[in-house]
Amino acid sequence: MTDEMAMKLAEVEQRARSNTRRIDKLEQANEALSSLATSVEVLVNEHKHQTAAMLDIKNDVSKLDQKVETLEAKPGKRWESVTSQIITLLVGALVALALSQAGM
Repeated sequence: MTDEMAMKLAEVEQRARSNTRRIDKLEQANEALSSLATSVEVLVNEHKHQTAAMLDIKNDVSKLDQKVETLEAKPGKRWESVTSQIITLLVGALVALALSQAGM
C-alpha cells in the first residue's frame, strides 16, 4: 500500500503544481483585465470632458458668429441710411429749385 499511496501522493502533487500554474495564469489575466477596465474608464471620463469642452466651444463659436453677422450688417445699414438721406436731399433740392423757378 505504501507504493500505491506514494503514487497517489505524486499524482496529487503534480495536479497541485498544474493547478498552481493555472491559478497564476488566471491571476495575471485578471490583473490585465482589471487594468484594461481601468483604462477604459479613464478614456470614457476623458471623452465626457472633451465632449463638454466641444459643446462649450460650439456655443462660443455660435455667439461669435452672431456678433460677426451684426458687425457685417452695420456698414450696409449705414450705407442705406446715407443713401436715403442723399435721395431726400436731392428730392428736396429739386423741389426747391422747381418752386424757385415757378416763382414761389
